[in-house]
Amino acid sequence: MPYIANQGIRIHYEIEGHGPPMLLMHGFAGSLDDWRDFGYVDVLKRAYRLILLDERGHGKSDKPRAADSYAMCYRVSDVLAVLDALAVGRVYVCGYSMGGEVAFGLAQMAPERVKALLIGGMHPYEAAHPDAYDQAVALLKEGIEAAAAAWAPLERRQRFLQNDAEALIASMEAARDWTGLGEKVTDLSMPSLFYVGEEDPLMLPGIQSCAQQVSRATLVVLPGMDHSDAYERSEVVLPHLANFLESIS
Repeated sequence: MPYIANQGIRIHYEIEGHGPPMLLMHGFAGSLDDWRDFGYVDVLKRAYRLILLDERGHGKSDKPRAADSYAMCYRVSDVLAVLDALAVGRVYVCGYSMGGEVAFGLAQMAPERVKALLIGGMHPYEAAHPDAYDQAVALLKEGIEAAAAAWAPLERRQRFLQNDAEALIASMEAARDWTGLGEKVTDLSMPSLFYVGEEDPLMLPGIQSCAQQVSRATLVVLPGMDHSDAYERSEVVLPHLANFLESIS
């Protein structure tokens, strides 16, 4: 089972497929297995060498319980440590929700490593609704079982219960306090695809604004989809990813 140690934190990753490298970063309280469960890996591995990453605090990676351990500089350094270990220079970066947040951080801090961005369900600005983060933290403080009952469908509940509630709280607190890219979003010069469900009110306005500010951006709004749908419904999302990748190849 491949791991890389980054400043004392073990990060778990896996490789699937062959071709140009593509990094896949999952959403909050998930793991790299999400990309398999939702059908992305079976399709994308036909054309890309997929680098699937368990972000710190999630999956089989280490789970520190201090919020400052999840500062964006550390989360980006995890990604760079894995890419360096694999001798990967530039990579397509695909991230959803929390994974999209890290993708924005990577594009800001190490743009030379990003061939293109494919980000769903996340904008690069300071949280417009911090109360949503506070509500999530309050639920997690009731225990991982309470969070699982509220968030995880039955078929994924057992895996969700493997999460560490205190690590998730620390990760959520750091995400709430992230100030985003702000005006520096206009510095993003790589080809970028931003996609979002039209029924995702917390993310839709910010993603639309981001697409207007980034010079080489493509925006896809997915009709009738909420935040979860735009991650889990790969049969709808994948054609948009394929069209974008074809357009920049």
